[in-house]
Amino acid sequence: MKTLLCCFLFFLSGLLTAQTIDSPAFKARNGSIRNVTRIERTSKCTKVYIHAIFRPHWWIMEDGDSYLEDAATGKRYSQIGAEGIELKKRIFMPDSGSTDFVLLFEPLPEEVQTIHLIAPDSNESNTYDISLVPAKKKDQSLLKAVEGNWFADNTQGHWVYGIHDSIVILDNRLYDLTECRKKGKRLMLNALDRSDGSAVTL
Repeated sequence: MKTLLCCFLFFLSGLLTAQTIDSPAFKARNGSIRNVTRIERTSKCTKVYIHAIFRPHWWIMEDGDSYLEDAATGKRYSQIGAEGIELKKRIFMPDSGSTDFVLLFEPLPEEVQTIHLIAPDSNESNTYDISLVPAKKKDQSLLKAVEGNWFADNTQGHWVYGIHDSIVILDNRLYDLTECRKKGKRLMLNALDRSDGSAVTL
């Protein structure tokens, strides 16, 4: 009976220390293919949920060598597997141009509050300063309705602009989003050019 009770308490303690962070905030990233939508922390592993966005019928691949880095100490936590995607294999994007999968990493100590998601051999897959502190619940941003890459109708797969989190990409330039408001049935986005401070409205 004592053994059963100890096992139950151990299991319960594992459940109590599990933590889920939906839509974690981050400071920067160098690409728009891998979008972190959720992070689950348990005593066994850290699950990073990815919503990948890429050109329909083109391929992506996860090599399995990504790692999480504690932003405060620089300590790295290795990738130990994946769910929903086969590592080191080309995955061709569906017609929608998006797919979801989960990357598995070593468990993070409870005191780790900010991490970087790093793919060492990629210049488009890193996300920096991801917060592991759950955000306070708030109304869903108007921006969620238009996030992603917007393609032109008259070109061969070239996108006109990208709207991602707090940045807008237009004509190969980065803009910081300053305002998102609704005007009738339209959304008005105001942004400032990172290089010269000029304003643009979409």
